[in-house]
Amino acid sequence: AIKPLTPITWLPQMDARPESERPRQEHRVRVRTEDLARAARRVDDSRRRLQALLDNMLDIAWLKDVSGRYISVNSSFAKSIGMDNPADIAGKVDQHLLEPEEALYTREIDLKVVGTRRTQRVEQPYNVPGLGVRWHEVIRTPNFNEAGMVVGIVGIARDMTERRRMLQELQNSETELLRLNELLLSSQEEERTRIRQELHDSVGQLLTGIKWAVERAKLSMTRGKAPKEAQDALADVVPMVQNTEEELARILLALRPKALDELGLE
Repeated sequence: AIKPLTPITWLPQMDARPESERPRQEHRVRVRTEDLARAARRVDDSRRRLQALLDNMLDIAWLKDVSGRYISVNSSFAKSIGMDNPADIAGKVDQHLLEPEEALYTREIDLKVVGTRRTQRVEQPYNVPGLGVRWHEVIRTPNFNEAGMVVGIVGIARDMTERRRMLQELQNSETELLRLNELLLSSQEEERTRIRQELHDSVGQLLTGIKWAVERAKLSMTRGKAPKEAQDALADVVPMVQNTEEELARILLALRPKALDELGLE
């Protein structure tokens, strides 16, 4: 069976009903539009405050979304990659700004921050235009929304090149100090050996000669021989003692501080 058609007289009633609702709908549209405009202004204000905060930081700072795209960076960040306007970086990813290896490593750390929902602190090198390779201490922190989901990454980097250089110099100084200390100990031991050898070869032999001369004189007196023989034996002791004194003086003179020769007594 064919369904009867709607009478043509019903159509004006259909049009009249939306006409009566139109002012209310227009009012709702205006209210919604004003709400969206206020929300947009709040977002713009927040972005301006965030940008002002970032630009006033001496450290390099940035904000990314979870896909790795930069939302906002500060002037220090732009300068670190040889750019003047931070706004030119918005929407870019690390592959557009860094060396391939640097970009890959940075993305790995970003994913780790998102996956673990924890702050990551690393030291990594960056090739800074005009300055060469510079080491930075980088802190990346997850950015959460009201629902507790990670929606981005906040990063702060500080140039640690000079600090690393000073630490390396300190380590080199400590290594050099240990080397000099070992050299000093070695020199002292060599000097002891030399003095011991000199005393043995010179003063030791003289003292041995004195000993034998005295024992010979004593033996002569014990056997009742003429005092002349004892006197002759003892007479040999005098030059030996004199030679011993001179040898000791020579050795002691050789042990004087070297600064006396270079600077004098004063």
